[in-house]
Amino acid sequence: MDSYHFKGVLGIPLIVRQMIIGTMVVATSDPRKQFQQKETELLSNLANHAAIAIGNAKLYEDSLDKIRQLTSLYEIGKTLSSTLDLDELLIKALELLKEHLGIDRCAFLFVDRAKDELYIKQIVGKSLEGVKQRRFRIGIDGIVGWVAHTGEPIHVPDVSKDPRYIGDLTQGRSEAAFPLKVRDQVIGVMDVESKESRGFDGEDLKVLSSFASQVSTSIENARLFSELRQTLRELKQAQDQIVQAEKLRALGEMASGVAHDFNNVLAVILGNIQLLLFQLNKISVEEVRDQLRIIERASKDAAETVRRIQDFTGMRRDREFIAVPMTELIKEVVTLTQPKWKDQTQAKGIQIELKTQLEEVPMVFGNPSELKEVVTNILFNAVEAMPRGGQVTLATRSVGHWVEVTVSDTGTGMEEDVRKKVFDPFFTTKGVTNSGLGMSVSFGIVKRHGGEILIESEPGKGATFTLHLPMVPFEEERSEEAPAPKEVRSARILVIDDEASVRDILSRMLKIKGHDVVLASCGEEGIERVKSEHFDLVLTDLGMAKITGWDVGKTVKALNAHLPVGMITGWGMELSREKMNENGIDLVVSKPFHFDQVIQLVSEALELKERM
Repeated sequence: MDSYHFKGVLGIPLIVRQMIIGTMVVATSDPRKQFQQKETELLSNLANHAAIAIGNAKLYEDSLDKIRQLTSLYEIGKTLSSTLDLDELLIKALELLKEHLGIDRCAFLFVDRAKDELYIKQIVGKSLEGVKQRRFRIGIDGIVGWVAHTGEPIHVPDVSKDPRYIGDLTQGRSEAAFPLKVRDQVIGVMDVESKESRGFDGEDLKVLSSFASQVSTSIENARLFSELRQTLRELKQAQDQIVQAEKLRALGEMASGVAHDFNNVLAVILGNIQLLLFQLNKISVEEVRDQLRIIERASKDAAETVRRIQDFTGMRRDREFIAVPMTELIKEVVTLTQPKWKDQTQAKGIQIELKTQLEEVPMVFGNPSELKEVVTNILFNAVEAMPRGGQVTLATRSVGHWVEVTVSDTGTGMEEDVRKKVFDPFFTTKGVTNSGLGMSVSFGIVKRHGGEILIESEPGKGATFTLHLPMVPFEEERSEEAPAPKEVRSARILVIDDEASVRDILSRMLKIKGHDVVLASCGEEGIERVKSEHFDLVLTDLGMAKITGWDVGKTVKALNAHLPVGMITGWGMELSREKMNENGIDLVVSKPFHFDQVIQLVSEALELKERM
């Protein structure tokens, strides 16, 4: 102050809450001026008021800084909690550091427990590709290694004076490193650097410490979410494997029933054919007709067995929900499951008596395959609940707008807590030999059909499962009936099939109705015939060498868009309408075909031709 040539100076301290925050100085250049007592007291009062005002202003500024910090931390927390993907989380954290704190040199390092090292997971201010292979030994390499070892933050105002500094990351002049902790265990380090010496003040360090805590929590949440997602993925795979095993087990049970059915059918067919061959010249025409009817019935039974297999494997896609006769369905289940409830139990010396009390009831809307699966699962449960034998009763009746199906057994029964868990996935009382999925799947099927499934049971008094399924209205039930074949005019029909026996029987069936039939043994021959001759209808097999039935249909339609094409195949129920349209197929009949079915197909084809 000498440059001002003051002759007198009065200094008064600025005191707030007994703390000196500054000094108020009053000076004069007049050598005759002397500060009087009153002037000194007046200036002291002024200094006290000034000190209070300055203190309040400083408190206000500090409060604003705190609010800004808290706001930033709130926004940071909200942003970090918006994702559970670890890589996305770390990228967002780096963006937040730059946006809210102006820090553009930062790295997140994670602990590798197996090697006791840190590796760089994400970095800004330097290329990750250039440093991602760099490793820092915990407690040995660099400031970050020391932080990971001690679990305490470190602030180095001037890295040139700290021997622990390694300039591999962002080559700053000051550095601060904070441990990333979860439940007092260090999982990594957040390292920030500044191009300036003493680049971080006390407030910066507080905010960075809070930020590191928030990032730690978010990293742990992301890790837990990733582990949960992986666990769910593994659980799904395990469930799929168990479901597949359950299907294979059920398929094994069905295979026994199918083999039993086919052996019975073949015995009937072969026996009657051999009798006809042996007695052909000794029996009347009526007796021959009777035996042929028996063979026809046995063949239809075999076709029905194939249909049941298609139902079970989901190969029948013609309709998902149709009118289903539950009484007939239960009869099929009883026959199909006979190896389980009769043959296998008898082989173990166990006697199971199966009774049916089946009333004539209206049809229900449903998927036959799924409904059979439900009844089969309940029947198998009933059999397994009677390890010493007993009686199973299957019954149907109408109750209001429901068709009621009951399956009752005289087995061991269930405790109340077991009864409540019967439909829980993976719940079983049968140990490791059973997946516990059968009844859970059955419950889902019944619910999807708009029905309900109930259980009544007491220990030692058996169990009764009751299914309630919605009836089909009478009008819709009638609509399921196939129309009788109509008499149609004579037509010229091309039959394409690589099986001579199939071509022959189709030709004979069609000729009986007065049709002119031309035969082709392969797709190429059939197409050449269409090019050179006139036909009213083409019937083609699906599976043929070189040119398939799809190729035939598409080519025929290209040659003559008004010529109907019918497909005759053993896979008819698998054909989707969309694929049929794409390949020029108008109608389908499945093998083994009935005489009436073939004649009906011709009738529909000729009606279609008239509309084309």
